[in-house]
Parts: sequence; structure tokens; C-alpha cells
Amino acid sequence: MGFPTWDGRSTEIGAGGEEEATTSVALSRDVRIAIGRRVRAMRLAAGWTQAELGRPFSKGYISQIESGRVAPSLALISVIAARLDTSIQQLAPEIETGSRPEDVGRLWNAAERLERHGERESALELLEQSTRLAAASEDPRLRAQSLLRYAEALRRAGRTSETLEMTTGAFEVYSSAGPQRQLGQCYHVAALAHGDRGDLERAKSCFEKALRHIPRREVGHSRVLIGLSRILLRGGLAEESARRARQAITVSHQHGDAGEEGRARLLLAEIMREQGKPQEALAELDMARRVVSGLEDVRLSLWLRALEALMSASEVGDELERCLWAAQAAGEDEICVTLCSALVERQLASGSGDEAARTATIGIEHAMRDRDLQRVAWLYARQALAFAMSGGTADAAVALVRSRDAYIALRRPDALTAALQDIRERISAAAMPLLPLLETPPAL
Repeated sequence: MGFPTWDGRSTEIGAGGEEEATTSVALSRDVRIAIGRRVRAMRLAAGWTQAELGRPFSKGYISQIESGRVAPSLALISVIAARLDTSIQQLAPEIETGSRPEDVGRLWNAAERLERHGERESALELLEQSTRLAAASEDPRLRAQSLLRYAEALRRAGRTSETLEMTTGAFEVYSSAGPQRQLGQCYHVAALAHGDRGDLERAKSCFEKALRHIPRREVGHSRVLIGLSRILLRGGLAEESARRARQAITVSHQHGDAGEEGRARLLLAEIMREQGKPQEALAELDMARRVVSGLEDVRLSLWLRALEALMSASEVGDELERCLWAAQAAGEDEICVTLCSALVERQLASGSGDEAARTATIGIEHAMRDRDLQRVAWLYARQALAFAMSGGTADAAVALVRSRDAYIALRRPDALTAALQDIRERISAAAMPLLPLLETPPAL
């Protein structure tokens, strides 16, 4: 299976998967031995083992390279060179590093494999190398697609400034030579990056532009609608968020894409729940259950289970906690934040200030990883209330200041005022030192 394109389909370029990523190039025995000796010498000097140097490729494969029995692929020699802090030209000048589409495709495939195995930095090195190779190509689509793939990987690594820089480069290429749909992909990646930075207005604008460039008949259209719906929900625009989620349901259903329809329906169920419309939420949850039935998608299954627990009439938090453990094990930060938020509210309602503070800490960590600044601010406010309830005034003051700072950074005076008012109404006399911090917030 090759490196997936933005819309989920496999690329035609270098779609050889693991086998292709390790396919040796045709070199003479003397040349293979020379390369092997350089690799071994540099590896030993750097203190790497064969297993460490080649990961996730096998130790045996590195041994074969060092003995000269096989020549490394362009993808693997790129990984090795990056880890040894050298260049391909110094390590293996005999290996051609031209800008052929198949060479770029092999780097994409190898980068995908590395990221799948947790080797994110090495994957980024390969994608950076692929952009350099593609830059020498006469194919503008290859150049722009390389930039866009690199941008997406940078965003997953939390490097939003570099993401936007790469996206700008892809914009420039596509604007002069690419179809409208490709520009839509650029706007979508830029929208996600702006959202990660907490710039909801720019994110919303880019999402809207992406929708104008990606036709409804394209699979990516529903994905953009889901992203826009989430941004609107973060900005407190629940009605508009629900409208966009319903559009995503319609479009994904027309495409016959059960996975995207399931995501859209689960998102709509979450919106309805947050709006205090339990019947509508349960109806969407039931529809989502039918749609995703039979799909092997861990994230959808976890999300469905989490929302079912959240919608349960029971006040017992055991199932919510079990869902939280499962979501943490799967690395699903967004689901963890949703579950922590609900658990914090239940614990506050039962007067368990210490438990609520601990749960809020977990939620804040996941929200930061998910780059959801809106819920970071909200959880800090709840943490302040939890500390105040349990008598930890000093800790409450720290959490409250962090909440205020986060809301100010988001330019959400309405949300900040509501959070401060809620804390004022619920704290006891023991938290009187907090009252000066609850005064009218500064102008944003």
C-alpha cells in the first residue's frame, strides 16, 4: 500500500509499500562494499547499534548493507544519513538522488512507515528530503504535493509556523499550475494549522475557502465541513457548527463514505449534548451506531463508546473512567478531553474537589497535545474552582490566572466573563482571597 493522498486514496507514485522502501538499487559489488564500509565507520563513530540505526527496518538489513551484500535504497540511505548527521552525497555518492517521481514516492512511503512506528523526526527528515528532490522536478504537481505532505507532517508534530510556511510554498505552485481542488487542500491544511494556534477567525476563513475550491462530489469536501464544524464549536457558535455537521452528513452519505458520515453524526451528537438537547443527541447517536457498525475504526468505536457513556442517565462515573483509560491507551487526545470535561463536572457536582482538580490536570495535558486552547482555558477555570472547593486557594489562584491568560489569548471575553462569574457563584467563603481575581477582566 502506498502513501495515502490527502483525500485518502493511494498515490500512483512509488506505491510499493514496505518492499519498495527497501528495494536496493543496481550497483557493482565494489561500490556496495565501499558504501557499506562508510556506513559502518560512521555508525560506530556515532555510537549507534545496527538495530538503532536502521529502525524500523531490520538489524539484518543494515548488516547486509555494511557487508556489501546489498545496496541501500534511496529512502533508507536518507534515514541513515539524517541519523548520522551527514548527507547522502557524503555517505553514498554513488546513489543517484535525482528528482524522478518514483524516488520522491519512495521517500513518501518510507516516511509514512517511520511515522507509523513513532519515528516522527526521521519521517520529517525524509519528507524534507523529498521536497528538495521534487524541487528539481519539472512537474509542478509533484513539487506542490511534496510541500503539502511535509506541511501535514509538520502540523502533526506541532510545528505550526513551519506548517504555514510549507503551505505557502504549495499555494504558490498550485496557484500557477494546479487545479482548484489542490488549492482547496492547501486551504484545509492552513485552516487546521491556524486552529492549532488558536486563531479561530483565520481558521474559519481558510475552511470556507477550502469548501469553495473542493467540489461537493469530492471526498475531501465532507472532511473540510467536519473541520469547520469543530472550529465553530470551539468558538462558541454551536448553531452554525450543527448546520455544518449536518451538511457533512449529507455529503458523506451521498459519497457512500460510512466512516466520514459516522464522524459527522458523532460530532453532531456531541454538539446536541453540549446544547442541552439530549433527545436530539440520542437520535444522532443511534444513527451513528448504525452507520459505523462493522467498520474497523478504533477511533470511531472509542468516540461512540464515550458519547454513549456521556449520555447515560447514570451518575456513576465508572464507565466514563474506563472510557478515559481506553482513550488514553489509544492516544486519542480529543476524546480524552471530552471525557475529562464531563468527569470534572460530575466530580464538582458531588463536591469532590480534589478528584476534580486531578481530572482537570489530565484533561489540560490532553487538550494541550490536541492544541485545543478553548478547552485548555475552560479546564483551567474548572481546576481553579476545584482547588477553591478543597481549600487550595494558592493553587486555585494559579489556575485562575492561567485560565484568564488563555481566554485573553483566544480573544474570548464572553467565555472569560462566564467562567469568572460561575466561579464567583460557586466558591465558598474559604476562597475569599480569590475574589480580587474575579473582578472585571481587562479589555481584550
